[in-house]
Amino acid sequence: TGDMGLIDENGCIKITGRSKSMIVLTNGKKAFPEEIEVHLNKIPGVAESFVWGEHNARDAVDICAKLRIDPDAPEMKDKSDAAIRDYLHAKIKAVNEMMPDYKHVRYILFTTQDYIRTTTLKVKRQDEQDAIHRVLGEQGKTMREIDGTNLESLSQA
Repeated sequence: TGDMGLIDENGCIKITGRSKSMIVLTNGKKAFPEEIEVHLNKIPGVAESFVWGEHNARDAVDICAKLRIDPDAPEMKDKSDAAIRDYLHAKIKAVNEMMPDYKHVRYILFTTQDYIRTTTLKVKRQDEQDAIHRVLGEQGKTMREIDGTNLESLSQA
């Protein structure tokens, strides 16, 4: 099926992610986006998240996230992009504290627009990554340089 998982101490199978979406880090450790997304989706004001591995200038892999926020949520309503960025960074710091260092989310983008989906409403991971890379290429920027940015304001610039 492509599902990856483990058997816990009670003998129950726990699905941790999909083999084709697995992020292999430079040190050989593996992170599953779906596992991290579960934690990010619990952040108040975050409707949904998309996590991927991004190669940086040192040819290492940083874990990045695109967060679809609910603009009508009390945490987001009538807030500036800078206030939303600061709120999300604080919440992600708390999420990172619950996970091992190698699974820490390093950089984020946020948006109110829905993700690219299949007819069965699953996120098209590769298409989402391609769209993000297209914007990065147009801007001549890296994820590190645009960390915490509203993707919609980047696309319009």
